[in-house]
Amino acid sequence: MGAPQPGRGLQPADGFAHHLLIRRSTEKKQLAGGRVDFEYAYFLVHDRCDAALPQAVCRAGVRWRIEENNQQAKQITGLGRYQVRRWNSWHRHVACAMIALAFLTGQRAQHSAQQVASENDAVPNHASEQSNEQGKAPPTREMSAHH
Repeated sequence: MGAPQPGRGLQPADGFAHHLLIRRSTEKKQLAGGRVDFEYAYFLVHDRCDAALPQAVCRAGVRWRIEENNQQAKQITGLGRYQVRRWNSWHRHVACAMIALAFLTGQRAQHSAQQVASENDAVPNHASEQSNEQGKAPPTREMSAHH
């Protein structure tokens, strides 16, 4: 690995290379003067020389999901709202905020799954309709009052 050169940053490690990955948005952005353009994001990738481009794109996509997760944590759990002077306090605040976000995400997923299940229960079951046609009663659900 070469020594850093002034103004140039670190050189890539042996067998690695620096690549510039440019991501263009799919939606057009309105600019001043009536011009239209896309938004661009730039990533400097430090990867193996023989690495395939789809791998770098996939990794950049993962990074984007992490950025969205951090933005959501700032809005929902106050991740960015801290006034601490010590690293330990900051670390505890960030850990609590991320645990709260994980809990809320799990609750949202569970609620969505229950909602889908209840919608599926509301749809008539063709097997029970056929059993009615044959003169048999549809199967019943027993509910317990025990908790």
